[in-house]
Amino acid sequence: MKRTLLNTATLWCIILLVQACSSTKNTSLYNSRWELNEVQGVVIDYMVNPKAEIYLTFDEAKNQFNGSTGCNTIAGKLTVNENKMNLSELSSTKMACEKMRAERLYLSLLESVDNYKLRGSTLTLYQGQSEVASYTRSKLPVPATTAPTN
Repeated sequence: MKRTLLNTATLWCIILLVQACSSTKNTSLYNSRWELNEVQGVVIDYMVNPKAEIYLTFDEAKNQFNGSTGCNTIAGKLTVNENKMNLSELSSTKMACEKMRAERLYLSLLESVDNYKLRGSTLTLYQGQSEVASYTRSKLPVPATTAPTN
């Protein structure tokens, strides 16, 4: 009887631990560098220099996102609630680049994001049910964040 009670208590502890680790707050979104793969299904190499660094990072403590378009650095306000996401108040450096039209499209699409899905090392941003952009978690460290000056 004592053994059954002990086994039951152990099982409940394991269940509670698993539930705590799988809470709705997705901390794996943060403290990572997310490198862009596709924008609306178009492989990014088509849009910009494939050697350019196009990435996003998300800072939970500051409620902000930062990144690079491959030419300009970007930053803005981040709001996340479960799988809902809003990227707003976007600012960017103003360097002239070869593919400015593609950069402007990318930035306007980022501002349209309203939800996301995180599957393993892939982050996908959506507007409604339409995929906006997909990213892969980088093995590179998260760069130090500096807000662009307008």
